[in-house]
Amino acid sequence: MIAVCRALRDATKSDPRGVRVVDADGRKWTNADIVREMAAVSRAVRMSTPEGARVLVQVSSAGRFWAACTGVAVAGRDVVPVATDIPPGVLARLRADIVPSMLIDDGFLAQGSEDQHSDDGVGFGGVILNSSGTTGRSRLVRRSAAAVDYIAKGLVAAHLHEERDQCLSILPLHHAFGFEHAFLGPALGGGCVIHGSEFEPIAVSALLRRATAFVTVPPALRSIIEIGWPQAHVRRVITAGTPLSSTLRARLQAVAPAVELVDLYGATELGTIWLDRGSGGVPVPGVEIAIGELFDEAEGEILVRSQSKPDGFIGCEDPPVDDSGWFRTGDIGRRLADGKFAIVGRAKLIFDVGGLKVNPQDVEAALDEHPGVRASLVAPLRLSDDIVRVAATIERSDTHGSATAPGAVELREFLRGRIANHAIPRSFEFVGCLPRTASGKLIRPAPSSTRPLAPTVRRPSGLSDPNVRMNWTRELFDGAAGGYDWASAAGALWSDRWYRRRELVRAGLRVGGAILDVGGGTGRSAAVAQAIVGPGGRVALVDPSSGMAAEARKRGVHEVVIGQAESLPFPDGSFDVVLMAYMLRHVEDMCRAFTEARRVLKPFGRICVLEVSKPPGRVSLSMFRFITGGVLPIVSRLGSGRAASGPMMAYWAQTMEDAADPATITEALGQAGFVGARHHRELGIFSSYRGLKP
Repeated sequence: MIAVCRALRDATKSDPRGVRVVDADGRKWTNADIVREMAAVSRAVRMSTPEGARVLVQVSSAGRFWAACTGVAVAGRDVVPVATDIPPGVLARLRADIVPSMLIDDGFLAQGSEDQHSDDGVGFGGVILNSSGTTGRSRLVRRSAAAVDYIAKGLVAAHLHEERDQCLSILPLHHAFGFEHAFLGPALGGGCVIHGSEFEPIAVSALLRRATAFVTVPPALRSIIEIGWPQAHVRRVITAGTPLSSTLRARLQAVAPAVELVDLYGATELGTIWLDRGSGGVPVPGVEIAIGELFDEAEGEILVRSQSKPDGFIGCEDPPVDDSGWFRTGDIGRRLADGKFAIVGRAKLIFDVGGLKVNPQDVEAALDEHPGVRASLVAPLRLSDDIVRVAATIERSDTHGSATAPGAVELREFLRGRIANHAIPRSFEFVGCLPRTASGKLIRPAPSSTRPLAPTVRRPSGLSDPNVRMNWTRELFDGAAGGYDWASAAGALWSDRWYRRRELVRAGLRVGGAILDVGGGTGRSAAVAQAIVGPGGRVALVDPSSGMAAEARKRGVHEVVIGQAESLPFPDGSFDVVLMAYMLRHVEDMCRAFTEARRVLKPFGRICVLEVSKPPGRVSLSMFRFITGGVLPIVSRLGSGRAASGPMMAYWAQTMEDAADPATITEALGQAGFVGARHHRELGIFSSYRGLKP
């Protein structure tokens, strides 16, 4: 940190008006601005804290972050970067672990003149970062000022950050990756950082036009490529946080062949370990790498010895390195023929969700605090090669009966404020007893895949077999197709046309857009959609019933296809919106159907699911059952003039009685890879669900 502070002061003397940081709101920080604020922070910290204190920095401005971190270090205190959205419970535990402490946030006001603290390195503070942990709980690791400088100098020596670089970063500054590549490297190398507060692909793509370097994580890079790589001056892309696939590297080279893509491998405890420019990892200067227990195996655990080794863990006596200075990464690596290295897999429990680390033991510890949870196991839920979510298996406590046992919604709310939002499980499975060894130790299973989620908790008698049910419902709907419109309108209380139109507009359907109506039946929704998109848009309808499809064609729907929701006959990225209206009970696995919907959507496309849900409340539920199970089948048969309409509405009522609850449907959307999945209920019974394809 000593060299970083000196570099900023030297830059102020040679180029005081040179812009070094551009905040998300557009504010520009010059060299003089940062050094002036650095001095003020340093003076205030010295006056407000005793020697040995640790100062938490929680600010939304990247420029203020630079100034606060360097100011704290110059004051001789350790800086502890924390997220602006850190849950209150996590912040409270953090402050308890690093007493005495001080918090610098957006409301902090430092006043003072130029600080005259010496630059001889004596008394400079270090940095405390949160390590997600290799084999245990997350721990705070301290780097000395000299170790921080060593890491920064290595980044500059490797030409990752150069003078006059315009480096775009959307990385959280409190993470090791962001701390090093959106602060240390650019500050020492003489570059400028353009910092965004959150990743929004279109906005980031626009910012890339002003950048010469881009530091990011592979999922974000993939999103930028999918919407179209901008005509920019970017010379270098640096990725970390999640392993970079050869496929993604090839995709970037295809659209931007002149861009140098550097995939770095590192650890919070040591900083950057190696750099991979496409042919294998090359250790950075000062880093030794060994493979396996014998140190020269072809494949085994990656061991690292570095001159930037940490001082130790805060509040923990376990040394981060062994007596010989080797750090066990917990990752499995391979030694390549040319002396380079590659990651084969992970031996540790940590996994990545969108480039952010999740430690299962941290999540389990938070879950186990709930009185209704006896034990829990957390694992990655891998939806595809690029999309991972968090899944939890819960063994409920005997003290809670079935009526009061916690469910998925309650546990998610319980975890908010206790762990980071990205670590909150999307999927919950409740079991009677988790697997244990003879000694009672929980057996951690292999990473799970997507588990099926049925749209109903049970099927009607005689229809439990999927093949039998498929043939039965196809015949039922073929026979009722001619009278379906009247029965459907009655079931929606004759409000469905304006309601469907409103929900489609809310889902983002516009003039010229493309929509797929899954299970579209006679085309009631498709007709509304055609009026919205106009002659320049596209409306496709898929349904398994040939009778329904024929009615849709009569209505004027231009593109009608026979098919199933679980296997859509369309190529990837074909539509802006996918609609599933009142058809969910007819699929076998909601996760599979939603995954197919995500596949055929374009990036940032939306899914819209419309359903009827049982209303809350005893009186409302009794009335709902009377109308759906008794009145509607009779009225539909008489009003439509079709005998099959009665059994169809009776089947509809029975499946509604046993339908999955809204929380389960929302969960299935999340399992399928949709972000921002949410549920909205109107009049107690009309439910709409939406989600965004990342």
